[in-house]
Amino acid sequence: MFAPSMFRARALAWLMPALLAAIFMVSQRPAHGEPASRPILLVPDAVWDGLASAPQPGWVVLVQGKRIVAVGRADTLRVPDGTERVVLAGRTLMPGLIEGHAHLF
Repeated sequence: MFAPSMFRARALAWLMPALLAAIFMVSQRPAHGEPASRPILLVPDAVWDGLASAPQPGWVVLVQGKRIVAVGRADTLRVPDGTERVVLAGRTLMPGLIEGHAHLF
C-alpha cells in the first residue's frame, strides 16, 4: 500500500519534468506583438562546429533572436538584407555549445 508521502513523491517526480518542459517551451516563444528581432551575422576568425577536427577559418554564424539560424562559409551563406554585422577579430566561436551540468544541492 502507498503511504501519502510516497504518492506525493511519485506525483512530483512525474509532474516536475512536464512542468519544466512547459516553462521552457513558453520561454522560447516571442511575446505577443513583439517585433521580430533583426538578424545578426557574427564574423569571427574561425568557427568550430565540434564535427571538424579543427576550427574552420572564414566561417560565420547567423543569429536571429535567441536562435542560431545558420553556420557556414561566409562566401556561401545567404544573409538577409538589413543584417547587423559584428566582427569578432581574434576570436573562435563554438555555436550551440551548451554548458550542460547543474548542481541541484
